[in-house]
Amino acid sequence: MTEMNVGGGRMPHNLNRVAEITIIHMENDLQLKLYDYQKEIIETALSFIPDNVIRVVKDYYGNKNGWVVVSMNGCVDECTARTWRDNFKDEAVKWYII
Repeated sequence: MTEMNVGGGRMPHNLNRVAEITIIHMENDLQLKLYDYQKEIIETALSFIPDNVIRVVKDYYGNKNGWVVVSMNGCVDECTARTWRDNFKDEAVKWYII
């Protein structure tokens, strides 16, 4: 008896299980679980912080703007923007984010 499947190929039952296999890998990935946990903590911590402070912090860290631009975008004094950043960092330390 000779082998009929000479070229190899994919098994037909695995074609429909790509999503399932991907989810299984994601659930077993410890680094991905850690990132998901950190994201959850950050979102929880951010829910307690006023929106204007979040905008200033995102503008400084996320957009990499200088303090003059951050203060102009936030319509606050530069010293106030820095104080808000410091308060944000203090709060982040309490939540073990940084």
